[in-house]
Amino acid sequence: MAGDVVITDQAVLEDTTKLLAHCSESIRERFETAFSDVSKLMEDWDDADFQNLYNALTAYKTELNTLDEKTNEMIAKAKTKIEMIHALHSMKI
Repeated sequence: MAGDVVITDQAVLEDTTKLLAHCSESIRERFETAFSDVSKLMEDWDDADFQNLYNALTAYKTELNTLDEKTNEMIAKAKTKIEMIHALHSMKI
């Protein structure tokens, strides 16, 4: 049902793309900082608990990569809709 709805407000789509890009970048930066900080502890804290944490973070990184891909797809779709809105506005009937 939601696929049948067409958003024709260009400003909303532009704001959405900016928000998605900002959130994706912010989450990525925070995760990479945390992952780097944990990785630095490897020499001092290399036991089963550390390995479990490291493995969980590595799995999360894979999920984050998938999330980034989906976000980029959504941004591309929004930009396509913006282009379509421009085309509609420039049509002469």
